[in-house]
Amino acid sequence: MKTETFTINCSNYGICPKKLSITVRGDTFIGATFQGGCDGNLKAISELCKGQDLNIIIDKLKSITCGNKNYSCSSVLAEQLENIVQAKKG
Repeated sequence: MKTETFTINCSNYGICPKKLSITVRGDTFIGATFQGGCDGNLKAISELCKGQDLNIIIDKLKSITCGNKNYSCSSVLAEQLENIVQAKKG
C-alpha cells in the first residue's frame, strides 16, 4: 500500500503550529509533524495515534478544544484526516 504525506498550512486555523504534515498508508495513520506549537504534546499526539485507523482518530480528536477556542491542534488534525479520507473516496 502506498504511503502518502500531506502538508497543510495551519495559519488559517488560529492554532499555534504554522504547518502540519500528515503521513498515512491507506487508512492507517503513520505520523504527523507540526511546525510550532507545544512540541512535546504534539509529538505525543502523533505517537499515540500511530498505527490507528484514520476514522478512529477522527472520532476521538474532532471535538477537542483548547482554552476558550472551539478547536485545537488535535481537532485540526482530525479535520485534515477527515479531508484525506473524503479525498480517497473520490
